[in-house]
Amino acid sequence: MGNNLMPRPCTCNNVIPDSVYDISQCQMCWHYHHNDRIRRAWDDDEPIVVPPMLDQIGSLVSSVVKWGFAGCKRVPMPVVETRLTVCDACEFKKEDKCGVCGCFLNAKARWTTEKCPLGKWSEYDTSGPTTN
Repeated sequence: MGNNLMPRPCTCNNVIPDSVYDISQCQMCWHYHHNDRIRRAWDDDEPIVVPPMLDQIGSLVSSVVKWGFAGCKRVPMPVVETRLTVCDACEFKKEDKCGVCGCFLNAKARWTTEKCPLGKWSEYDTSGPTTN
């Protein structure tokens, strides 16, 4: 594109190109600007491909460690079903994996410490209500 302005995958326009992601930015737009695979899939209608195997292994190890330190807690089945329904409708679902991070969706949706890399669902809060 000649004007260096890339179309965004959503209309929020809340991203700072070439920045480190922070919670104030749109995750979908941030991935669009920072992940060539994602940008090509949106712009050029290239098929969605999962990340390279080495990236998937790194993501898995990181997720397992985080989940282990959190006590290996799982989310309730209704939450799992809701998460998987969201994933089923996602344009980046590739068979049984997330096309953004490469995780197996059945496992990712069950762990309390996992969240969608596009912000479509978040970590499950296991802290419960607090009492004073």
